[in-house]
Amino acid sequence: MTSWGAARGIGIGGIALAVALHAIPVLGQEPPYSARAKSVEVEAQIRQAEEDVRARRYQAAVDGFRRVFEATRDPAYLYNSALLYLMRLKDPVRAWDVTMEFLEAATTDAERQDGARLQEKVESELLTVRGQVRVVARPDGATLWLDAKAPGSRMLRPVAWLLPGEHRVLAEADGFQPGQATVRVVAGQRIEVPVSLAARAPEPPVEKAAAEVAPPPAQPASKPPAAPVAQPEPRKPVALPQKVDRLADMQKPSPVVVSKPAPAYSPRQIGSFVSMGLGSAAIVTGVALYVTGYLDIQSLNDLHESDYEDRAAFEAAWDRRSKGRVADGKTRVYTSYAMFGVGAAALGTGLALYFTSKPGDGKKAQASILPGGPGDAGLTAMVTW
Repeated sequence: MTSWGAARGIGIGGIALAVALHAIPVLGQEPPYSARAKSVEVEAQIRQAEEDVRARRYQAAVDGFRRVFEATRDPAYLYNSALLYLMRLKDPVRAWDVTMEFLEAATTDAERQDGARLQEKVESELLTVRGQVRVVARPDGATLWLDAKAPGSRMLRPVAWLLPGEHRVLAEADGFQPGQATVRVVAGQRIEVPVSLAARAPEPPVEKAAAEVAPPPAQPASKPPAAPVAQPEPRKPVALPQKVDRLADMQKPSPVVVSKPAPAYSPRQIGSFVSMGLGSAAIVTGVALYVTGYLDIQSLNDLHESDYEDRAAFEAAWDRRSKGRVADGKTRVYTSYAMFGVGAAALGTGLALYFTSKPGDGKKAQASILPGGPGDAGLTAMVTW
């Protein structure tokens, strides 16, 4: 049996990986590493990886199979690693990455067929809690990042498995302007995200400084001598008319009007301002309640099945959060709806009061004070309300 046939029997037969790896020599089959020449050091690494599987040190076994693959380029050890990630470490995302690497390293049709079956198994597990995002970037070969431009967020492949929620895809390529796209991921769905980059405009040529091409300044021409200015003749004094001192010839002065200012706002307008202020406060309160409630509801997305020992523990944690923090969040969201309604009603009432108020709604007061004539003893007052 070839090295790949032994590894395929390990995963597809449905037998626990630790027992299967240990049982291969007992069944009279060749060990998976005997098909190719290997050094004593590589054989020691294989035995250590198998011992790690039997001792349930699965991460150490995966690391050992990785070193053996790098030394032998035998894809069977990638298949073993993918099975360990899926069946023992409960990490389907990492299992999918290793499965893709196995398919790229496969050299026979049998290997490709078994890799396709393993890929189908891993993706069915992923679709229960995640969604698939496939990025189609133009131009081809653009560098991609998820959510932020950071070393740990760079996409090694144009396909990613993401938790439900809103995510950003950033793309860059030489000679093009950076681009991005926003996608909302839903568990169990596959989404294709197109990202097209616009070509970068060529830089304009550098122009020479104006000082290098400016002509030399012209020499100022000599001015002709100024002509003499004629001095004006002195003016003669003008005789003014005599001042009239007779009281009978004086014009009677205009009355002095004293006005009492009207109130700046009518009671209806003041009521409209109060109503609009209360309505705005209710809406702001509703927004705060809605935002905090929404964040509590979305806290379910912080739970990852890989952080728990088994699915039962994950579901128990999910139920506890649904009945606690998420239930409180829903209550705040429903309360925010009521606050939005109250605020809208108060704003509408305030606007109605303001636009139905008429100018001049308050009392007015005006007094006219007329100075007395030559024979009057005092002042005459006229008051209007």
